[in-house]
Amino acid sequence: MILLAILVVVGVVYAAVSFQLGKAFEENAAKEVQSLNLAFSQNLGQFSHQKLFQIQQTDFQNHIFSSQAQYIVHLGGMQTIKLNAKTKHGPLINLQPMRYLTVYELEKDANTAKLFQAAGDKSPVKVTVKTGFGDNSDIRTEILPLRYDKTASFIFSGLDSLIQTNQQKSFIKGQWKSDGFKIFGLGAEFLMSGLKGNINLKENNGLYIGDNNYSISNIKIDGGEIAKMMTVNPTASIDHISYSSKSNKIGGDYQTTIAFAMNNAQVAGFHFGNLKSNIQVDKLPVDMIQQISQMRYSQLSQNEKEKLWLNVLKTNPQFKINIQWENNGQIATALFDLEAKMPKKSFKQADPQDFLFRAAVNMDIPKDMIQQALSQSLMIANHSQADANHKTTQFLNRLVANSDGLVVEDNQSYKTNIVFDNNRLVVNGREQNFNDLDTTLPETLSLPDETQPPIDEAPTQPETLPNSVNPLENLL
Repeated sequence: MILLAILVVVGVVYAAVSFQLGKAFEENAAKEVQSLNLAFSQNLGQFSHQKLFQIQQTDFQNHIFSSQAQYIVHLGGMQTIKLNAKTKHGPLINLQPMRYLTVYELEKDANTAKLFQAAGDKSPVKVTVKTGFGDNSDIRTEILPLRYDKTASFIFSGLDSLIQTNQQKSFIKGQWKSDGFKIFGLGAEFLMSGLKGNINLKENNGLYIGDNNYSISNIKIDGGEIAKMMTVNPTASIDHISYSSKSNKIGGDYQTTIAFAMNNAQVAGFHFGNLKSNIQVDKLPVDMIQQISQMRYSQLSQNEKEKLWLNVLKTNPQFKINIQWENNGQIATALFDLEAKMPKKSFKQADPQDFLFRAAVNMDIPKDMIQQALSQSLMIANHSQADANHKTTQFLNRLVANSDGLVVEDNQSYKTNIVFDNNRLVVNGREQNFNDLDTTLPETLSLPDETQPPIDEAPTQPETLPNSVNPLENLL
């Protein structure tokens, strides 16, 4: 009897805790919907009468150990997608300690019928969210293998992603992978495989820093019979595309490095080689990155924007861009360096020596390399080789002649070298005359003094768009 009484008490307590967690989940779900709609409204510039993206909670049923909800996602004011959510709540779910386990799936209707058909009459998208007791969450998104056949066929090999967040430890970790997809029909084919990515971010003073990397492999395009009407050989392929970024915060400065690479690009049987680029940005102020990353920049007044950029210059920002193109053993390079600084004291009290602006541009492209690339591009568009070579030579000769000395040539390369340092501008070894230029800023272009109070501006009324305007086209 004592054991039975204990079991009854434990069961009642467990049920009560589960029910209370369900009530809390209902309140939090409504708040999350409001927050998401507000974020979309601010970030997408939506007008009150024309919502580009909006989520609506239409139904919520709370039971002792589980809850059910339905959400409607409005796209462009025209399309709607319904999501059904089933949530288990309790201190112990599937023998694991957690608060909530929610599974989101699409509802089959006229808008999603083809997707269900492609997924074998199952929800093509499934999102599972596990929420623990330490404000940590695991979000797993699964897209089933899809195949849709009609006049053309679409095969998607599926996607599996897992994102882990923890508000207490302030980190976001995740990875996603897919075997890619294939589209074919009417003699045309598009193939992509090996989609992969990793995310590793940690919050530091309101800013997430860390590294990301993504890659795509084996991209192939065959335009088929229709494309052959416009080009001789409608094929293209790229072995590998990769993107990575790494950001860090040192004191009040933000640093980031971005790398992009594309390997072995071929079009219509012509080789266009490999492309690599690196972008490095140092000493950006953290508050500016926070403004941009949190998508608040568009809401700033003109005076606030000018002060923000003035603060950027005060931190002595440095930019470096390095682009390298390699093909058939030849290498073309483009380098860009920039360093700027404004006085940290009052702008009006600044000494001219407090200002600094250095910039350098250096490009070197082998003649044979650019001539071959341009000629091949014209030959792809059904030009003969002789005609393509002639048009390419004419274009490059006009480019050099009309560049006013910005582009020069020697026996091997087309080159550009521009250096601005200490109020001296040197273009391809020739110094330019600055005597006729006023070194002071015009009054109408002067940056604001940070000691002055911000200018109150009247709120700008949103522009009224005609009803016939497509909201997605307007956004683009």
